[in-house]
Amino acid sequence: MAQDGVKALYATPSFLTITSPSHFTMLTGRHIENHGVIHNMWFNTTTQEKKQYYQAQFVDSYWDNGSLPIWITAQRQGLKAGSLHFPGTAATYSGETVNVKQVEPPFYNYSDETNWRLNIDKVIGEWFHKQDLDFVSLYFGEPDLIAHKHGPDSPQLRNMVQQVDRAVGYIREKIHDHGLTDRLNVIVTADHGMTTIFNGGQVQNILLSKIPNFSFKDIQFQLLDYGSLGMLLPKEGKLETVYQALKGGHPHLHVYKKEEMPARLHYSKHPRLLPIILFADPGYLVHGFYPLNNNKGEHGFDNEVMDMKAIFRAVGPDFQRNLAVDPFDLVDLYALMCHLLSIKPEVHDGHLDNSKHMLRTSTGGDSNAEEGRNLGLFNPKVLECYPELTCYDDPTPGWPPTGSSPENNRLKLEARTVHMLPNQKPWFNGDIKQKLRNKRDAFKSGNREECKRAQYDLQKSIRAAKRAHSQKLEGYALHHNTRSMWQGIQSVTNYRSTTTTTHPRDVTLPDSLNNIYARFDRLNTNTPSKAPCDPMDSATQVTHTQVL
Repeated sequence: MAQDGVKALYATPSFLTITSPSHFTMLTGRHIENHGVIHNMWFNTTTQEKKQYYQAQFVDSYWDNGSLPIWITAQRQGLKAGSLHFPGTAATYSGETVNVKQVEPPFYNYSDETNWRLNIDKVIGEWFHKQDLDFVSLYFGEPDLIAHKHGPDSPQLRNMVQQVDRAVGYIREKIHDHGLTDRLNVIVTADHGMTTIFNGGQVQNILLSKIPNFSFKDIQFQLLDYGSLGMLLPKEGKLETVYQALKGGHPHLHVYKKEEMPARLHYSKHPRLLPIILFADPGYLVHGFYPLNNNKGEHGFDNEVMDMKAIFRAVGPDFQRNLAVDPFDLVDLYALMCHLLSIKPEVHDGHLDNSKHMLRTSTGGDSNAEEGRNLGLFNPKVLECYPELTCYDDPTPGWPPTGSSPENNRLKLEARTVHMLPNQKPWFNGDIKQKLRNKRDAFKSGNREECKRAQYDLQKSIRAAKRAHSQKLEGYALHHNTRSMWQGIQSVTNYRSTTTTTHPRDVTLPDSLNNIYARFDRLNTNTPSKAPCDPMDSATQVTHTQVL
């Protein structure tokens, strides 16, 4: 799939990195503090009532907070939308529901591969092929449950990820069988990652009841024993007492008044958030009186933790081929999907500019509607736990590398052969080759710090090489050597003229350089296989003052 489309190094979910909040961020493009689905669990602090994940799916007031999911936006603009098992599917939004939907029944078996294929047949064969829907979201609940039960490094999870790989392959097979390959854009992503929970006699569990000077008598309502995050509503006049008692109460527990939560987490402004927010370091869980959570794997941690990152793959007529892109935030996914559907988005917190370079053209999406293209969002839950496993239709021989340690599988690093593309050659040099070898050796060693250092050194060398190439082109411009400058830009963009005849003006007139991108889009039918360079490092930057 990566060879036929786009692959991101990883995608960063919103915090809190759990199911319902993260999915609703994808559907609305809003941070969690703005869309209001703050937790998997619905609760009422007055009545002390709590509803778990499945029951919370049917509480309309929990989901309908003024942020419309993309299903409703698409339907209001004349498109047909559907959703199967995706979180939020059952709710009503401003009096509207997704027109075509299937909500999972109680006690649904998320692991049944036969059911998965039946669901895929319904989405591809019935909804897209026969009913001609424009957008469908499809959710798979595994390998999340297996990872919770057995841990992210278990053979049980590895087997489940292989099952998910088969499901992704089956999706593409059915798309081909129904003649939708040239009409359907497919996005595969996940809502969060998974990390191992520390257990054993040497581990100091986070038990609020054991923290000196803290008393549950000061608490009116608590949301604890759910994983990595807890929230407390102190009784009137007890906020400062509770906060001071818990602050510094455990070396792996972070305690915040909600207004003091780090701004980068976007988890402080919504009125549903309780006055005191607790979250643990990776590997630890927040307990009340007793360690009730016995999971071997867990998520919900800081979204900057690498184990919380998600996968991202995309393939279809509007996506580039064999393109690897830098990490981006999943809050940006909503804007991309609206662009592909040619619909006007609601107010959102993402940015289309962070993902538009994945597309074959960076212009508006009106052509999609003219060509009748559709969009499918498929979510194999926490597939990112084992990114080293090859996909059904994306084989990578020799993986994992011989002699790699188990630690390598948790670093989210790939030991693959580096294939240089035509538009990378101008700045690729011996120093970068050496840094790539260093990174490979660090990966094989299994040492996390060495891997980080090698990755940093490689990125530093690439920036230096790009800068040197830019300076070289700038030298051509300063000395009025327009032929060499044109050839340098041509090598970076992979521009090729459709004629073998070279016109003198193409290499002598600066005016021709002003139209480089227009000519490139018009004459070159082969889309470059490389994400655009950062504007600060781009070789074309040197033409700005001298030519434009």
